[in-house]
Amino acid sequence: MGEMWGPAGVPEIFRWTAKEGLIRQADIPAWGGYAWPTAMSFDGSVVVGYDTYPALSDGHAFQWTSTTGRTYLDDPPQVAQSEAWGMSWDGASIVGYEMLADGSQQPALWRNGNTVALGSMDGIRGAFTGISCTGTLVGFSYSSSGAVPFRYSEQEGLMPVDLPASVHFDSGPRISADGSTIVGCWRTATGANEAFIWNQHTGATGLGDLPGGADWSAASGVSADGRIVVGASMTGTIDLGDGFTMGITTAFIWDPAHGMRSLPSVLVEQYGLNLQGWELREATAISPDGRIIRGYGINPEGRQGTWIAQIPEPATLLPMAMIFTLLHRLRRSTPVKPPSQ
Repeated sequence: MGEMWGPAGVPEIFRWTAKEGLIRQADIPAWGGYAWPTAMSFDGSVVVGYDTYPALSDGHAFQWTSTTGRTYLDDPPQVAQSEAWGMSWDGASIVGYEMLADGSQQPALWRNGNTVALGSMDGIRGAFTGISCTGTLVGFSYSSSGAVPFRYSEQEGLMPVDLPASVHFDSGPRISADGSTIVGCWRTATGANEAFIWNQHTGATGLGDLPGGADWSAASGVSADGRIVVGASMTGTIDLGDGFTMGITTAFIWDPAHGMRSLPSVLVEQYGLNLQGWELREATAISPDGRIIRGYGINPEGRQGTWIAQIPEPATLLPMAMIFTLLHRLRRSTPVKPPSQ
């Protein structure tokens, strides 16, 4: 799933399956503003996100199914703005935030289309960004020093995600399906952005970055058991002329045994894949078993599009299949960052 520019230059949501190919969601247009899908259920039957709508101010969280179409999750008279950022595997629970009419922002949990009251979260300003299969939620809250990540469950309440004192939380966090691992991005004392991984046993660890370019990396996805992380790292720049340059990123894959590696290099050198002129700029998601990776890049025609890589079972080492879906001028997927306070 994602967002694409239609033939008329209007952004719209799409779904894609290996069997059916590209499916344009004509009933979820962007209304001349934006429509941004953020999560879907394991079977693809439920999609959530946020978009603009002429009758509503700012953006609002929505849920889409093939039978009901798009429905909004909040009550506009009481909620000025909302966004859905994550969803449980079955689509029953949706997480994000609501900006109330008085200007206060609070983490939001919707279950079966209804807002869940979280008394233990009273007074917390922030957002939920993900939910595990075990029911643990992850998100961030605002403090005097900026945004800080946290975990939450209805049984245990608010639980801190301790980061080193020398860094500041920047974007994310994402949580593994088993609830054991959290990934995101922090900012170091030198101003560098670095992807990190956290679990209860080892605490928080920076993942470094790829050679070349500025010191910048960000994690976008994690496997179910927390052992494989994907994202993007800055590896170079493009000269735009008149003294302006633009950073170029490369998709990365990380695991404890190998550390951070260039994903295109792994695909070519380890699996013998011919990338056919594609530049893999960012890996945006990974399947629970770590065998399917999705991202965006630049195709041989110089246009931005999305790709899916399927890695074979280690025991078989069958030839690897990579499926490229060309989506002209597809918008870039960016790490979840705290909205303006």
